[in-house]
Amino acid sequence: MALTVGIAYGVLIHHLPEKSLQKRGWEYQCLKGKGIQLTTTGTVQSPFRHLKSHHKEHISETQNVYPGTPVTLPRIKKLTGKVFNEDVQIDCS
Repeated sequence: MALTVGIAYGVLIHHLPEKSLQKRGWEYQCLKGKGIQLTTTGTVQSPFRHLKSHHKEHISETQNVYPGTPVTLPRIKKLTGKVFNEDVQIDCS
């Protein structure tokens, strides 16, 4: 007897390494004419909060950046907000 189950929900499961292996870190890269790229350098997600662009471009105030999956913010040159509850100011002008 075969049983097939299909689930149609968007679910994201966070798999965290053991506490002793969890490392926090992030970096950014200015992409000429293309914006800012945010990358997690640690082993856990980097939670960017209260993001504001200082240009006309609208961006989401919250970005979760996961290891191995950088996030590009197109056409953004200046960005402020918080990551790991610390103030962030990025200027790529």
